[in-house]
Amino acid sequence: MEDLDQNMQSNQAISIEEWRPKEPAQAEKVRLARRAERHARYQQLLELRALGLGTKDIARQLDMSQRTVQRWLAAGTFPEATRRHKKQSSFDSFAPYMLKRWQEGERNGLALWREIKAQGYTGSERTVYRYLETLKQADMQTPVNPHS
Repeated sequence: MEDLDQNMQSNQAISIEEWRPKEPAQAEKVRLARRAERHARYQQLLELRALGLGTKDIARQLDMSQRTVQRWLAAGTFPEATRRHKKQSSFDSFAPYMLKRWQEGERNGLALWREIKAQGYTGSERTVYRYLETLKQADMQTPVNPHS
């Protein structure tokens, strides 16, 4: 019984943000490739500036806007791109209910999808399954006593 309580407490510690589906590996590769391109461009910008070129000439050579060159130079260091916030999913408003039902022991994704669909959810079963996959992973990481 004590292990069950610990298991439920560990699930309650999962925030909705933490159990959103992870960024696909391909998307991460693309993001890192873009960062590398930006960094190389920034290094070129610094080299051109060291040669005494003005912002207008640098912008023309690197095919950038003059304003971007000015901002990058004013930053003094490589300007990391800020990560965009994900749009709110149609699932997000149903997430607390799903988490509650999960903690109550419901593990049937189709049954959970039907429950929230009856409450007005318009998304697909697949979306629900992607969110539940994270909860399943969290359950596997928590120690469970097979004797309880």
